[in-house]
Amino acid sequence: MGSPDILFGLDFERIKKQHEDGHTAFVSEMERWRALPTPQTREEAAAGFLRSQRIIATEEDIQAIAEALDAAYGYKCWLASQSSAYDHSAERHRGDWIDLQLLYYLADPNMHIVTNDQQLKKRCATSPLAERIIVV
Repeated sequence: MGSPDILFGLDFERIKKQHEDGHTAFVSEMERWRALPTPQTREEAAAGFLRSQRIIATEEDIQAIAEALDAAYGYKCWLASQSSAYDHSAERHRGDWIDLQLLYYLADPNMHIVTNDQQLKKRCATSPLAERIIVV
């Protein structure tokens, strides 16, 4: 039909590009977090998340999101605390971004994550939400 916005079927190249763009943005964000002189607070991270979604947040919104995304925040803090030898863009660390995406599901209080990845739970163990990660 001549429009790049209307597709029929799956365009795997488009999906791959979206995934790669997301991973690239994640690596940049983690490098910014690592470079901060002091770590962001949970509330600062929540406010940044809301801004990224173009939401003008109230203090109550920020607190609610900070609590809901606490496991993801803890995971990002762990990643940012690693030495510069921990290359976020390295092939062996490509799964970090996907693991972070999974943790957003814990914002739903009814959601649990079942995994055999012990590292996922350990990396966000500072969060009470980590209790809902079940390692089998």
